[in-house]
Amino acid sequence: MKYSKLLWALTFILVLIIVNLIHSSSMVDCDMVAKIIKVKTPFNIDKDRNYTCELELEFINIIREGGHVRNHGACQKFKKTKQTISFKDNDYNNVLTSDLIKENKLIVIKWKRVTNQGKKAITRWTIVGAPSKEDMIDYDTLKLKVFEDNEKYGYKDEKGNIIIPAKYIVADEFSDEGIASVIVDSEGWNIINKHGEVILKPFIFDNVPDTFEEGLARYVDNDKMGFYDKYGKIKIYANYDFAHSFVEGRASVCNGCTREYIGEHYIMVGGKWGFIDKEGKLVIDMIYKDAKYFSDGVAEVTTEDGEVIKIDKDGNVIK
Repeated sequence: MKYSKLLWALTFILVLIIVNLIHSSSMVDCDMVAKIIKVKTPFNIDKDRNYTCELELEFINIIREGGHVRNHGACQKFKKTKQTISFKDNDYNNVLTSDLIKENKLIVIKWKRVTNQGKKAITRWTIVGAPSKEDMIDYDTLKLKVFEDNEKYGYKDEKGNIIIPAKYIVADEFSDEGIASVIVDSEGWNIINKHGEVILKPFIFDNVPDTFEEGLARYVDNDKMGFYDKYGKIKIYANYDFAHSFVEGRASVCNGCTREYIGEHYIMVGGKWGFIDKEGKLVIDMIYKDAKYFSDGVAEVTTEDGEVIKIDKDGNVIK
């Protein structure tokens, strides 16, 4: 009886050890589509057919998951992230060429991680080749549509895949140039790209984001105003306390001016006013008490003495 209990105890301990070994050993791998942002070290094959290169990548999509990845979600952490990876492999295959390893190209990357009995995980990166048409997701051309879930809005692609989760109170459709206006709770309006990343905060006019005039719209940053284009790229940095929209290639801007509210609306008072061009260059000095828009090449401005005069687009006084 004594020996039976001892045998049972030893058997139980052995089972625990085996179970622990099984759970302490794991393998996860996945294939991902990535965009080459920059080739830091060119693709090269040595005499032993080992290939090497260093690439700055943006991971676009996960196209295959294996091992325990579905339980652990290990591959999901790479999606929509950027990393610089050094490749050094003897697993060269003929589909890899220097023509494939170029900036803005899409490639398929395999990531594999093996953890064995509590030892340090072994990670391996391999370039598989070019993605198939089914694998490719090009965010520059990806067409997204708004969908609703539990009174919040997000975006799906044409196949119904959720690209940006439903987290917005308001979500406008994406423009042809790839940006959209959204509201997230108390954050107010933001401009996002197709990754769901906030690009900037638009200037709000009549409770909605500023409209584009002559290809530019106004944005705000630290209570200053500037201009961005239809692709969401900042063209004129936020250096002004206020700026009117562009008309005839000129926008009046001021510094030192403040808002004076009249009911729900306001006017800008005080400060110094001048004009900038669409490159952000100050083409008419900020010497005026007030300035508005150009019309047929002429704008009315108010001098420090309170006199209203007319100037041309170069700042010359029209008499």
